[in-house]
Amino acid sequence: MIALLASCSKGKTEESLSIHISQGPLAEAGYGNSNMTFAGTAWQLPAGVELEDSIHDYSYCWAFPPNTQVPPKDWKGVPLGFTFCLTLNNTTTHPITIVFPPQLVFASSSVLHQNILTIELGTLELPAAGAKTIVAQGFCVNQGRSIPQTFDEATGNFLSYTFGPSVIPAALQEVVDIVRSKHITMNDILKPDGSIDNSKTGKYVVIQTAIWEITEQQGLTANTKNLLLAL
Repeated sequence: MIALLASCSKGKTEESLSIHISQGPLAEAGYGNSNMTFAGTAWQLPAGVELEDSIHDYSYCWAFPPNTQVPPKDWKGVPLGFTFCLTLNNTTTHPITIVFPPQLVFASSSVLHQNILTIELGTLELPAAGAKTIVAQGFCVNQGRSIPQTFDEATGNFLSYTFGPSVIPAALQEVVDIVRSKHITMNDILKPDGSIDNSKTGKYVVIQTAIWEITEQQGLTANTKNLLLAL
């Protein structure tokens, strides 16, 4: 997990002298230096589906029963960044298909830790009266905050996340649209045995770089946009 979480660390990203495409930093609630909650209506699960407990750092799901493991090939979302888990319960007597929006932000329970932007979570089939635990990945949108973790030592509480809006600022939407056009999946960074190949993850750090150029710096640079287009 270290290679994946590294892209969410608050270290300074590579400097670029390229011209800027959009002006920053992003002045939107929940992004960058803002400690406010996200603006807009939070995305809701479909009727009949409930979130068990909360959304947590990946390791949280394996610290408690039933300790179900999700193979990396089945993880959702564009790879790299913060890896998290959530369990969804179908409270009805018929199967339900959950269609996640193309992009979705998750709000941290602590303003000391990153909020998250997810891209292409796809769909999830829940059997009648059944439950599934999914593992997904997302990108951090607050460069100055600490990386997500399971336990918040400052408060003594488990760090958790809730669903935020599926509508994001236009400057970030530009990045998301480019990334979605590349159809990047977990299969792009896996070894033949199904484990994560850290040597293949590096090229996707450009996505996190682009996000932080928008949220905390002076906007998306031409150089970074070209790197996104070249993915």
